[in-house]
Amino acid sequence: MKTLNKILLLSIAATFATGCVDDACRTYSSATSKTHICAYDMDGDGKADEKRYIETNYSGNRIFSKKVDRDNDGNIDEEFKYIRLESATETIHKVDQDDDGTIDFIEISHFNEDGNRTVTEIDMDGDNVPDLMKIYDENSQLKSVLKKDSMAEGWKKVLDSDELYSL
Repeated sequence: MKTLNKILLLSIAATFATGCVDDACRTYSSATSKTHICAYDMDGDGKADEKRYIETNYSGNRIFSKKVDRDNDGNIDEEFKYIRLESATETIHKVDQDDDGTIDFIEISHFNEDGNRTVTEIDMDGDNVPDLMKIYDENSQLKSVLKKDSMAEGWKKVLDSDELYSL
């Protein structure tokens, strides 16, 4: 679990390290969390092109949410959530790929108490129904990929570990 936490924290630190203008960053605190909002000028024209919203817990050591408005239009184009459950962790990654204001890609990964990925569900059209499922072994190695089979109303194996590692 410590490795997963460290990777997520390094990713967020990199987000703050580049492009944020000091006077364009604000921090808002409550009793349980902090929210950092930064505006980024990506093309150097003096206008904000992107906004990033990052929430941490009150001690600042665990990430809850990172949201990005890539074109500063007020719509969230990408969101990443880290949720620590009692004995496991879940990450949720949502993306608006075509900039129409609607999320059209969702990836949810589940990790066990040791921090190993167990399952990843992928919704490729934003309807909140997984289209692909990746199953991992106890060491987070990809074991198989399943695809939603609408004809059979179930799952169809697309790839298993033997096929994957023989490529």
